[in-house]
Amino acid sequence: MAAIGGNWKAITERSQSATTTAQTRSSDATWTVASAQAVADSTRATIEALTPPPPVEQPSGATFSDDFERTQLGSGYSTYKFGQVADLTIVGGQVQLNQQGDKGTGNVVALSKTVLRTDDQSVSAVMGRANQAGTIGIKRGTTLYIRAAPDLATFVYVVIMDDEVRLGRGTRTTGLNYNQWVAAEVPVRTGDTVTLRAVGANYQVLINGVPVVAYNDSAMSSPVGAGNRSFGFDSWYYWSGLFGFFSFAIAALTAGDLASPPVTGVIGSFAGMTDIDGNWKAVADSTRATIEALTPPPPVEQPSGATFSDDFERTQLGSGYSTYKFGQVADLTIVSGQVQLNQQGDTGTGNVVALSNTVLRTDDQSVSAVMGRANQAGTIGIKRGTTLYIRAAPDLATFVYVVIMGNEVRLGRGTRTTGLNYNQWVAAEVPVRTGDTVTLRAVGANYQVLINGVPVVAYNDSAMSSPVGAGNRSFGFDSWYYWSGLIGFFSFAIAALTAGDLASPPVTGIGWALARIGSTNALQTAGSRPVAAGTFDTVRHSSAVTVSALGPGQVQVPVSGWYRMSVGLTYAKALTTEIGADLWWVASPGATWQQLRTGPKTVDTQDSWSVEATFVVFLPAGAVVAPGYSSSVNNNLIGSNTYFDGALINRA
Repeated sequence: MAAIGGNWKAITERSQSATTTAQTRSSDATWTVASAQAVADSTRATIEALTPPPPVEQPSGATFSDDFERTQLGSGYSTYKFGQVADLTIVGGQVQLNQQGDKGTGNVVALSKTVLRTDDQSVSAVMGRANQAGTIGIKRGTTLYIRAAPDLATFVYVVIMDDEVRLGRGTRTTGLNYNQWVAAEVPVRTGDTVTLRAVGANYQVLINGVPVVAYNDSAMSSPVGAGNRSFGFDSWYYWSGLFGFFSFAIAALTAGDLASPPVTGVIGSFAGMTDIDGNWKAVADSTRATIEALTPPPPVEQPSGATFSDDFERTQLGSGYSTYKFGQVADLTIVSGQVQLNQQGDTGTGNVVALSNTVLRTDDQSVSAVMGRANQAGTIGIKRGTTLYIRAAPDLATFVYVVIMGNEVRLGRGTRTTGLNYNQWVAAEVPVRTGDTVTLRAVGANYQVLINGVPVVAYNDSAMSSPVGAGNRSFGFDSWYYWSGLIGFFSFAIAALTAGDLASPPVTGIGWALARIGSTNALQTAGSRPVAAGTFDTVRHSSAVTVSALGPGQVQVPVSGWYRMSVGLTYAKALTTEIGADLWWVASPGATWQQLRTGPKTVDTQDSWSVEATFVVFLPAGAVVAPGYSSSVNNNLIGSNTYFDGALINRA
């Protein structure tokens, strides 16, 4: 799936200029950013070569997750102080150096006491407060460590600054020695997830899942093996002589093996295999077992289905969504790149649902949202939350949902009568914060909710109580307002939305063939317009498209690409006036119809019974097309040579 899950503010305008000027810091290194428009082929090839393929089976090694929802780092870490700095502290669920008592440049490293079990491993951190991470010239940054010795004798690292990441290996003597391999000038912001991966001799840094720099340590200059499987992070303070500067705080840390450890048949102790120190507060053992059972293995090949991404960097939601309002609430609005209910005009409890007009192509699908402003999402007792919808009918007749609150997520299925009915399956008490990415996945009868990639609750709908199929592949989100009678409460804003198929649709071709078979008349009034309702009466063939209205010949295409379409109109009586066969369209359902192409016209000095035209045009995914005509007089279309055929000839 090519969706940029979790990428909020995806990569800003600043990144576009930064990435086009970034310099490669080593002949062995390459970098790339998803929004860069001119990454050299050689760079892209190197990144692809260094990107390890997903394993066929889910790794069974160690996993670790910490959301720092406490006041002290605790006994789950070993810390090492270098320089005249204070200790690590946790403020507002984010860990960094205490900003009281720092006297000189230095850092504190925290290595988790959880030890990974293989050499192929990954560590990720969600960036918290930026502090002074972006101060020009202050080349100190929060650092992630991987393949580290427990005493930091050797390690691999990535230094994270506001405008740059640096990848390299290190050693410890009296202090820490950082030997840089490569660097890339890329923007890093609060809420971004930075990942350092190690597979064999290949190292890779990703921001929100997008590779930005990589290196192949063919000499294996940093040792591997059982003594080098610790991981962790640090926090820096830099003293310029006049001013002090602090690096990024960290809002969450996760790590895990990317391969399964060898099966030796002997397990001497369970200690260190899975440590959830500081992990989500209460996932019941039964839920945890269900999650493990329902976690699908990643596909061997990349799915070729639909993908969608929206960073809301505009002022209006726009025509790409269909909205449904329930209750006395205002409309959705976008403020500073985040979508939520307008906070003016809400008079009673309710919500507005926005379903994307992009339709997914398979039943195995995923939708993710990055949480924006929390508003009052965490207010105790207010059981309304921003909701993600998946496997939804376009009119919300049926759907699967996850409700997201500040301290809980609720998974279930729903229906629509006069309002929306939410039938909960399961729930989990877990903290959700601004910047977190919440994902709802559906694979077969299995549903799973993840926060920042960590499964938190799952359900197996063995009865298939929520329908699937071509009519249930819409997705979207909502925003809630709750009125207590005295005070109003708003749910999370959404800063980014992504969705995509988790499986490839069957290769059947994309096309259609509509016809009028009946010999009765279908009146077409004079003018230039789409054909009238009731013109077509037969679907001769339809593959992977939606015939949204047969009578007027309206067809919605599932994917972007070049389409070849032929229109044939046969009239009940000959005309000595010009007749033209045209093509009409809307970019999305509900928009105003417009003429897309004008076909050739018959000669007005001859009797004409019919007219035909063929068009080759580019259509975006979700567009609707229909045949039209141009005629100065009323006339009637008849069968059986009135038709509208089309096929995808080149996918975008």
